[in-house]
Amino acid sequence: MSARSAAARAAAAGALIGAGTAAWARFESTWVERTHRTVRARGLPAALEGLRILHVSDTHFPADGASTGRFRRAVEELSRDPGFELVLATGDYVETAAGWDAAVRAMGELPGRAGTYAVLGAHDYLAPVRSAGEWTRAARERLGGRRRLADASRFVERLEEAGIAVLRNERVRAEVRGREIVVAGAGDASAGMCQLGEALPPAGERDGEFTILLTHAPDAVL
Repeated sequence: MSARSAAARAAAAGALIGAGTAAWARFESTWVERTHRTVRARGLPAALEGLRILHVSDTHFPADGASTGRFRRAVEELSRDPGFELVLATGDYVETAAGWDAAVRAMGELPGRAGTYAVLGAHDYLAPVRSAGEWTRAARERLGGRRRLADASRFVERLEEAGIAVLRNERVRAEVRGREIVVAGAGDASAGMCQLGEALPPAGERDGEFTILLTHAPDAVL
């Protein structure tokens, strides 16, 4: 095989992977799945028995925002349920930074009487990808073990302006039904951003405090 034909095949394969990645990203962002789980949490204060939490993750909005329709309809339906007290969100709201606008608009409508708390996933830091050519280049970079990153500070600011507390290896106190709990947020371990020592209270301070830890890749605590 000549060097030219090998290069042509590699380029075609890269284009195919890029197109496939773009198609999957669009499909994934329209795939809204609702499930109900009952969790028995050790140490939960009696006053918080029956606490209802809305957990949101992996919306993977692409650049155009058109695929937010199903998510927004789900949010509208959830908003008619007055029972959700906390909203906890665990990252990968976008496929790349090109979806930040769509994510902020959608996430800002989530219902939670005691507040919305969030952490970021690795995709929330990826540099914006919009065109077919950019998808192809990004796919090649990922195959080569490289990812171009964006500064997510502006995304965090906009989420916070929408009323969402974004936790980046830190913790806050939240008041629920008149009781204080600790909500901690650690970075995505799959991207090397998890610092549990900063997110969680020191062991000596945890006694008597109910703590919820948010992270996109829960393997970090196993």
